Amino acid sequence: MKFIFYLNLGTGLDHLLGVHPVSINSLAGIDLAIIRLYRLLGLRDYLNDTMQIQSPLYNATLGNLTLAYQNLQLYGDYNGSYSFISDQGEQQSSLYLTTLALGALISPFMPVYDNVTINRTFSQVLSHQQVDGSFDDQGPCFHYQFCAGEFRREALTALVLYSLTNDNVSNTVPEFIRNQLFTGQQSPIIRAQNYLQSRLDAVKSCILTTTLIQLALVQSPFVSQQVKQQIYQTVRSHQLTVVPEDNSRYLKCTNENLTFDDQLLVNALTLSIYSTFGDLQTTSDIARWIVGQLETHPHFDTVLDGVFITEAWLNTACVFHRRFGTEQFSVVVDVSADNGQKQQFKINSSNMDITQKLRFTLPVNQITYTISGVGMAAVSIRQVFVEKQQQQTNQPVPFQLTNEFSPLPWLNEINTHTCLTYTPTVQSQKLANTVVNRTVIVEFQLPSGKIKERRIHFFFMFI
Repeated sequence: MKFIFYLNLGTGLDHLLGVHPVSINSLAGIDLAIIRLYRLLGLRDYLNDTMQIQSPLYNATLGNLTLAYQNLQLYGDYNGSYSFISDQGEQQSSLYLTTLALGALISPFMPVYDNVTINRTFSQVLSHQQVDGSFDDQGPCFHYQFCAGEFRREALTALVLYSLTNDNVSNTVPEFIRNQLFTGQQSPIIRAQNYLQSRLDAVKSCILTTTLIQLALVQSPFVSQQVKQQIYQTVRSHQLTVVPEDNSRYLKCTNENLTFDDQLLVNALTLSIYSTFGDLQTTSDIARWIVGQLETHPHFDTVLDGVFITEAWLNTACVFHRRFGTEQFSVVVDVSADNGQKQQFKINSSNMDITQKLRFTLPVNQITYTISGVGMAAVSIRQVFVEKQQQQTNQPVPFQLTNEFSPLPWLNEINTHTCLTYTPTVQSQKLANTVVNRTVIVEFQLPSGKIKERRIHFFFMFI
């Protein structure tokens, strides 16, 4: 058993690191590949914002991004779509997955743009746009709430709009995409926005679809400020439930058809809406509630949970730094244990490391810590149990092999003497009368060199 004291920024950003990530082992295949890529893109975004581009973590993130991108390509098809591979090995193309993949490929935090891959995937996504501006697909979606309900088309359209406008990608995407996607009133993005605005009233009965559409519209740089403010006022009209223990708040969903995972996702989307408008207090309150829930509910249900909860953490940190600035950030955490161990952690403008931790030497019965300064930070104390492995006894090796090599006067020949000694074990002796195959295969290496002719003779002695 061991105790570990972790320091992080209180927004859940520590889960982006490989030290102790939110468990995603309930997902597999392309879902896992997409979540890992979005996490790394988010981490690079955070490191840029906190001026940690010279840190070892930043360099490691760039390398991991390349690996994550290559892993995602394992699920790409020649036509630009991305597919789920079933247990039977069948590839099932999906607009849902292809859109999320494209959002990652054109992210401003990708180290490089693969224009050939982007162009194929971009064309594949646009081929699903309908006459009314919506996006639809008959393929699998793998999110029962978004894709199995009556508002499937609205949800997919919102997902496309979000993926193609998030992080102001219109300023960084290749020019051939910018010209086709954003130019003119009949451009794909404007048509998608107009469709979603016309459907806001119709989808009110589904809080999950409504919140996704609201987020897609408020973060798009091509939606008017008037429409954004109307959406924000609608979101603010929903009363948040206060948790007495820590004064965190969350949007309580009363629809009995929504699962706990759905409620987490709704609150992650809601948090991102509040952060878009710079509401630090509400953003922080919802962030604390989400982090608290993840402690007891660590598994993501769908790939959207991983994408949007990661985005919620990043938005929380972003809105804080926009309000106060990194130069004002200064948090000191003093921690001590009853075994005499002490350590002081600092997060400030010269050290924004969120991976700081202290491992305690047992025995430890009491841990005390204090937090002071200006900023946002959180601590977590983890008790880790390590199962003691039983020491395995080395079994006697029945074979002993020795090689002796001596050169002959002609230099291009060698004399080799190989001796194999076999001592039957007790188990081997028991099986001697029942096992028919008693073949022994011996493999060993011979010296080699640059010679014109090599003649090797083997002499065997059978006993």
